[in-house]
Amino acid sequence: MEAVYYPLNTPSGRRSRPQRALEPPSEKERERGRRFGLWVREAQARRNVTNKEAAHAAGISATYFGILRNDCYEAQTDKVIRPSEEVVRALARALGANAAEGLDAAGWAAVSPLAGSLQTTPSGASAYFEVDGQQVVLPEDALRRLDLEIELAKRRGERN
Repeated sequence: MEAVYYPLNTPSGRRSRPQRALEPPSEKERERGRRFGLWVREAQARRNVTNKEAAHAAGISATYFGILRNDCYEAQTDKVIRPSEEVVRALARALGANAAEGLDAAGWAAVSPLAGSLQTTPSGASAYFEVDGQQVVLPEDALRRLDLEIELAKRRGERN
């Protein structure tokens, strides 16, 4: 099926309505949205700030903040929105919340607090950490992600 594009303005000068999703969101998507919305609402309540203040502090629009706060559900398009990792981290900073919890609620894998005890195999091909005397090997994609996080942290340190 080809994508259908609608003009922003119709001949009458009015904006066209957003196209509804082809399929309704899955229960898994809705649950992820509910978990993230709850995280946002609880963090906002602890900080005692308005939607507008929280959105401004995070650098996002008040409309987008409202969608995220309301279980990431956009009614016009019948979609569950998944915020980017950058948006989750910005919200965590703005609301004084735990970014790892927010990333988890949004369905992103957070860097483990055990990353400080990370060890590499003698060949350097994989990495692991020990939990209760057992080795937990990191998958290759997690290792790449951890390398990126370390590089970003180094760059932030150079700027300060």
